[in-house]
Amino acid sequence: FPTRRSSDLHKILRLTQERLFSTLCHVYPQAIVAEGKYIFVPGTMPVMLVAHLDTVHKESVKHICTSNSGNIIMSPQGIGGDDRCGVYALMKLWKAVSGKHPSLLFTCNEETGGHGAKAFAADWKNGLYEGFTFKYLIELDRRGKKDAVFYDCANDQFEDYVQSFGFCTDFGTYTDICDVATAIGVAAVNLSCGYYNAHTLNEYIKVNELQLTINKVRKMLQDIDNAPVFEYVDWYDSYDSYSLYDYEDSVIKCELCGETHRAVSMYFVEGSLLCEDCVRYYCRRCADCNKYTFSTHNVPVMGGSVEVCDDCYEEYEQ
Repeated sequence: FPTRRSSDLHKILRLTQERLFSTLCHVYPQAIVAEGKYIFVPGTMPVMLVAHLDTVHKESVKHICTSNSGNIIMSPQGIGGDDRCGVYALMKLWKAVSGKHPSLLFTCNEETGGHGAKAFAADWKNGLYEGFTFKYLIELDRRGKKDAVFYDCANDQFEDYVQSFGFCTDFGTYTDICDVATAIGVAAVNLSCGYYNAHTLNEYIKVNELQLTINKVRKMLQDIDNAPVFEYVDWYDSYDSYSLYDYEDSVIKCELCGETHRAVSMYFVEGSLLCEDCVRYYCRRCADCNKYTFSTHNVPVMGGSVEVCDDCYEEYEQ
């Protein structure tokens, strides 16, 4: 039988972006609403949590398939964990700390260019949110179990702070905080929230990993009074132009084939620096953590199987 927790998540997964937008406006009547762009829910804590409402899937979720344990869920229509997991997490974290609430930002159309985030950033710059201050931002829009992605924010103290709650630094290309954090001027991070195989019909959610991240972020919120204001430090401004030029022009020898290649084109795999050709020929990519590895294990999932690395395979065995 489904638990109340899984029932709430299933409801969020089934809604279209438009229906979810309308539902959130009803749940948070105090929200500031930019119709079709974003919903901002003012909180009482100096931190803002971010998630986006849209998914890439063409159909809304009609059927949800659940593993025997109830922990893994998928859908023939695409489950939409990216980023309905984040929406679910924000709603749970709103009341995670007794008597206090983080601010929430729900954005529209992240998958097609971050339009909602850009609209909020423009409104912030135009003074619409004068009087609001945040120590840092958290987006919940990352695959996997414990990734922390900082994009072009190079605040080392903030990175250390986030890692102290059990997250590991990884890399990504874009999400809403890339626009919002620069507009506000505070550091931001995107955290894993338990979905895998994003943007495919084979996408699935590990509910226990989603809950694990919720628990970790709850601890961060409980520590908010002890946290400093983490300013946004632009990665490009933290390196002088000469050192960046020297790095991009440098060459490194691949540890497998021995050929030299530009440093920026190399991959770091299990302690070895490899060229792109060797990565393609010798390595496999883990379906869970998305990292390259020399060996993988086949793990059965609903609808087939996936290849995972040694570390992720240990979690399946548990």
